[in-house]
Amino acid sequence: MSEEEVLFRLEDNVGIITLNRHDRRNALTPGIRDGLIKYTKLVDQDPEVRAVVITGNGTAFCSGGDVGGFSVGEENRAQREKRASEIGTKDLSETHYSYIIRNSNKIFIGAINGHAVGAGFGLALSTDIRIASEAAKFGVFQLRRGIQPDGGLTYLLPRAVGTQKAFELAVKGSQGLTIDAQEALEMGVVTQVVSADQLLDEALGLAKIIAKGSPIGFSLAKRGFYNGTHWSFAEGINSESEGVNYCFGTEDGAEGVRAFKEKRDPVFIGR
Repeated sequence: MSEEEVLFRLEDNVGIITLNRHDRRNALTPGIRDGLIKYTKLVDQDPEVRAVVITGNGTAFCSGGDVGGFSVGEENRAQREKRASEIGTKDLSETHYSYIIRNSNKIFIGAINGHAVGAGFGLALSTDIRIASEAAKFGVFQLRRGIQPDGGLTYLLPRAVGTQKAFELAVKGSQGLTIDAQEALEMGVVTQVVSADQLLDEALGLAKIIAKGSPIGFSLAKRGFYNGTHWSFAEGINSESEGVNYCFGTEDGAEGVRAFKEKRDPVFIGR
């Protein structure tokens, strides 16, 4: 892998992952995929990283699969079938960046600077909070290539916009159509739309607020918000009770109570 295909830096306890193949519109080349896996695993395991921003260089966030590198035709059938048979045996927490992001203890913010289409749309949706540039576009483009939506889209998109809207976006995508940033905001795909020159500052500002918060509290909140979509109400309440009891036994829990009583901002250490 060329290290330059994905860049990483740490700023005030915020990890910043940047896709850096603007000449390929940050398509999911092997180098981009490997870099995403490498850095999403790294930030998940590094206690110094308390929040993460993912963005792209150039005019695209991620243009999806590297279509030019796809194996098609009868001559490549054996290779494709071998790959498909291996997927079910792989540990997704080691091999799939979207899965790692969604199951990470860290909060990921997507700074969507341009086109997020196909599997790139899935990558965007795997982040926990998304802010879009006015130039951002979103689309389900796999169907235009005769391919099932992937990159986590079949799981993530209906949960973001509802099943009916997911179908509508799939139909539009099959025609090569996208939705713009304002439409994405109205659908709940993103939480905010800002100018291109404000995008990274807005994303970093939010990430730094999270980084000053309780890592344990945010981690448990993330688990609860996602699991709550399929838990029963009783399971959700029981999980909350267990989580609160756990937090009260931590140093951060004690610090939060002390700070309240002393009328000051808490200083959390992640323990």
